[in-house]
Amino acid sequence: MLTGTPLDLTPFGSIFRGIGVFYWIFVFSVIGIILYAIEGWWMKLVCVALALASLVLPVAYFFYLKYQEAQTWKAHMDKVQARFQMRCQSSGEKIYRKVDDVEGILLKNVRPMESGHEVEDPNWPGAALAYDSSGDEYMASFLKWEHRENPRGSRGELTRDPDPYNRHTKDFVHPGYQFVDVVEDDFQISRYKYHSNLRDLVKQSVKESSAHYSVELINLVDPEDRKLWIAGVKIVVRDESKNEVLGEKVRYVYEPGQGSLAHARQPWLFGIVCADDERFTYSSVRFFVDQVLEPRKD
Repeated sequence: MLTGTPLDLTPFGSIFRGIGVFYWIFVFSVIGIILYAIEGWWMKLVCVALALASLVLPVAYFFYLKYQEAQTWKAHMDKVQARFQMRCQSSGEKIYRKVDDVEGILLKNVRPMESGHEVEDPNWPGAALAYDSSGDEYMASFLKWEHRENPRGSRGELTRDPDPYNRHTKDFVHPGYQFVDVVEDDFQISRYKYHSNLRDLVKQSVKESSAHYSVELINLVDPEDRKLWIAGVKIVVRDESKNEVLGEKVRYVYEPGQGSLAHARQPWLFGIVCADDERFTYSSVRFFVDQVLEPRKD
């Protein structure tokens, strides 16, 4: 007996199919007893009809409701997919001008630390970067060294250690920026860099940023998108001295479970990105920015 739900794809699906076999054995057994025990064909037919009505119709109605539920879900997901594909048409990376030998950058905003419940909120502003680091780790991601296994492969792992894991990978270690300036909530500028022990972030106040280039995150929160668990973000890299946009990236994600919390799901962590994007855990912003602003190598 199929339930018409994703349960059929789990180990419990076979259990329900087994129950279905026993159910039909029971139904036919009842009909057999009626045909054997009751005399008169009219009475037999009446009793069989009553038995079928009481045993089969409720089950048939249950599966009819499940079918209607499945059709409603399909129509909803078709709407989600159509809107998501429409949004994906405007997603992607655009690099207008690259800059080499960049010492530091200005972060106009920082992804705030999460309380743990935002991933369940369809209107969470930062949902499109749910996997990216936040707070101090977000700032540190721009300071870390990237270790790649080979120069032509996908992006590597970010670490605080500038030394390669082994000497054969030395050419595949890429530095981060030497400092990041941050616009704090009180509009003061703070500079962050690694302590000489390469473990702790050091913070100091500066009167003004010496960084010529900035990074800004613009969360795209459309009420109609959020009803369908679709979120977007734009990453903008600017030359502050010329007020020129050097590059921008638009990313959209959607949550396929539509907020389901079953089995302790954390909805936005299951977000699916547009086909032209690649999800780098904890480092999506850094890995776009350093394509526009290449960090100084010395």
